[in-house]
Amino acid sequence: MADVNATETGVWSVGGYNNEITVNPTINLSSYAVGQTVGGSITFSVFRTIGQPSGIIDNFWVASKGGATGPLTIYIFCKPLAASTNTDHASFVFGNSDISSLVTTPFVLSPAIIGSGTTASFAQANLAISTKNLENNPNTNLYVIAVETTSAQTYLTTTDLIFGMNIRAD
Repeated sequence: MADVNATETGVWSVGGYNNEITVNPTINLSSYAVGQTVGGSITFSVFRTIGQPSGIIDNFWVASKGGATGPLTIYIFCKPLAASTNTDHASFVFGNSDISSLVTTPFVLSPAIIGSGTTASFAQANLAISTKNLENNPNTNLYVIAVETTSAQTYLTTTDLIFGMNIRAD
């Protein structure tokens, strides 16, 4: 995994328009309860242009630098949520009018420790999902919500989690 800054220039110039974008949201150090949003609404600037903001998501991953292993339900949206509550460390309330903005069925990632001598944990989902930004004024973004799924979780630092998305942009 490359640690790529979403605003870095030149990331589209190697291998066509394949790209990996990582986002490191600020999270709360208090324990997250089941059903709470982790990191709030997480913006991924993934598309090459606003003229044709579309592509194929190849995979989505999460890593915890502190070794957190609590499962997260991942929601990916093609525009910002209008009727859902998605504030960090608050209960996620999914509004019916936001269903049409889902890029794919929500999925669960359960990070696992990935090697001896390390505390990092990692999980990924291979997707192959065609998508595009559907905002009235198109931009290069997709939006992600991560929700604690089955157990309370406490993170070691405010920058413990890294989320990544690999996309082939049109």
